[in-house]
Amino acid sequence: LDIGVTGDVGEDLTIMRAFVEAQSALTIQAMEEGCHETIAYRIVGRIEINEGYPLTFGTDFRPSGYNPPLVDYKAILNRFNLNSWLAQGVNQIWIWGYHGDKVVLWESNMASSWGNISNSDRNKNELPIVPGKSYTVFNFNYGRDVASSVESLTHQIEAVLNFVDGRDTTPREVW
Repeated sequence: LDIGVTGDVGEDLTIMRAFVEAQSALTIQAMEEGCHETIAYRIVGRIEINEGYPLTFGTDFRPSGYNPPLVDYKAILNRFNLNSWLAQGVNQIWIWGYHGDKVVLWESNMASSWGNISNSDRNKNELPIVPGKSYTVFNFNYGRDVASSVESLTHQIEAVLNFVDGRDTTPREVW
């Protein structure tokens, strides 16, 4: 990996593939065991992208005047035919990537008929909207450990539970 692009990880691609594979398996194991097997993960497919994130600018989340490059999740998902993945029952998309100082990204980002209930700026334009389908995109750091990816997943659960419980005061866009 080119640390000039990632800003935080410069490692042999073969090593990183094995690392991401192992981290995914361990994250699934931790979530399933932690939920006493009331949830089950099934990997439907994998796509490897050997280039930097597509970027966009503009977010209401950051202070006025702060306009860093933001990962363009819509561009990523449109490139790889999101509708076909959702038609197969996919409701989570895991992106393993770099989290250096060169980009702003979201721990989780959700598209649903209830709006964007996630750890993002909750902008309705960040993800493609698919009528009748809800899904969440997670952006895991391939420079960190399983605890970090599990934390991202559980923060998303926390965001949804806060919404259901009426404790969510974060504005969100509803479609």
